[in-house]
Amino acid sequence: MKVLADYHTHSRYSKWYHARHSIFQMAERAKELGLSEIAITDHGPKHLFYGISPKQLDKAKKETIDATNKLGIKVYMGVESNLLGQDGQIDLTDEQIKKLDILLMGYHKGTKTNFIKYFDKKNRNTSEQIEKNTQAYLNAIERYPIDIITHLNEYIRVDTKRVAEACAKKGVILEFNSKHMKFTDDDIKILIDSGVNFVVSSDAHNKKRICDVESCLELIKKYNIPLERVKNIDKLLELKQK
Repeated sequence: MKVLADYHTHSRYSKWYHARHSIFQMAERAKELGLSEIAITDHGPKHLFYGISPKQLDKAKKETIDATNKLGIKVYMGVESNLLGQDGQIDLTDEQIKKLDILLMGYHKGTKTNFIKYFDKKNRNTSEQIEKNTQAYLNAIERYPIDIITHLNEYIRVDTKRVAEACAKKGVILEFNSKHMKFTDDDIKILIDSGVNFVVSSDAHNKKRICDVESCLELIKKYNIPLERVKNIDKLLELKQK
């Protein structure tokens, strides 16, 4: 299995040195590793600690273009946006989304949301809570041109079957994240049966971890996940039009 791209990485635009290297340094390392593409997907702006400033989006986009031209590796400008409410809202406007090459979305702790009461730790695994979480994901998938859902079931549980089937229907990819892997055996079976496609992701916050996806590859082997459904192994992802 040859990994051709890493579509979930972070740069210094994630505030407070949450990530260690510049866009150019990340792209340079990706090229050294033999990747054909890399996406820089800093945290969405409503993350209280690490979110990219909306004022920096244009500057970051320019840096991805410059790195592409100088290094000869395709560098995508993206954001790992945050799920904010049960209505599916994320922390980017339509105009901001249009500036992106790739849009990732997930739920993160430390995000300023309008539904904290829905995601509290005490009740997060109740059937009522899981239903609310699931509706939030389903609404976001319907509402936005999301390319990849990040670390599903990491911080809050959802109805995996319904979310996976919605992703398959809309052409949204689910990631296997080497840092955040919370899928159960039952979850994996559901994902395979749903027909959804996947990517393997490093979630790298420094250049040394780019394409560090060995645990994801082991999972693919263990569960005999069809390689044609893993969209950055032996092939490149076809991104949606923003």
